[in-house]
Amino acid sequence: MMTAGPCRTLSASVEGTSLVFTGQPCAEYCSVEVVEGVGDVPLLVAVAADGAGSAPGAPVGARLACVEVVRMGRDWAGREPDFSTFEQVHVGAWVETASERIRARALEDGLDPRDFACTLLVALVDGARGVFFQIGDGAIVYRNGADTFSPALWPQTGEYANTTWFLTDEDAAERAQATAFDGVHEVALLTDGLQALALRFVSRDVHTPFFEPMFERLRRDRAEGDDLDGELLRFLESEAVNARTDDDKTLVLASRRSPEA
Repeated sequence: MMTAGPCRTLSASVEGTSLVFTGQPCAEYCSVEVVEGVGDVPLLVAVAADGAGSAPGAPVGARLACVEVVRMGRDWAGREPDFSTFEQVHVGAWVETASERIRARALEDGLDPRDFACTLLVALVDGARGVFFQIGDGAIVYRNGADTFSPALWPQTGEYANTTWFLTDEDAAERAQATAFDGVHEVALLTDGLQALALRFVSRDVHTPFFEPMFERLRRDRAEGDDLDGELLRFLESEAVNARTDDDKTLVLASRRSPEA
């Protein structure tokens, strides 16, 4: 079980320094919502999307994907008490539904769906279980009862260097990777702009010092005047981070651990 208490969440998307001189907007989007479902157990729906840099409608595609996943999360919570029955067939259906929402927008605008290409990261967590799935790069990290951070899924790479898969690919539902774990206490979603800081690629595990200070801060009871959103934005826009990456950056954090945990 997740540690009793309210689910604390924090999220932000910021544009990379490489876009400052081009005038392009941030092509990433994220959303996190705690839904009260029919089982009276809070259900966490967290999602992040990274629009392809070469796609003119990438910011729109990323936003539409996130909004659609959150909508599906609310619908699921209204029908099911938890995610114990969530299986691979549901992953494919959710991916296809989000992709269809983008295709509909492309049709409205007279554009190709690839003009809205984006990756997708999804975490669905109830009181006992975490379900994770993704299309493309970026990563999902979770902490369980063993008190360690682990990668739930590893960034997907395409056939060639610096390529990946997108939600708008025709075979996206088949390429989606998914997994589930019991006893999820905390979860983080991050797009590829933060991979070099948050992951250790040689050993294929998590760089814990990247996450621990932020989760420790998130667990604390918020005092009046706390500006955690501002703290996260300042961190993502800091010189220390920008020295390691000039890409757009998205980070979503969620915790139900107590401050003493």
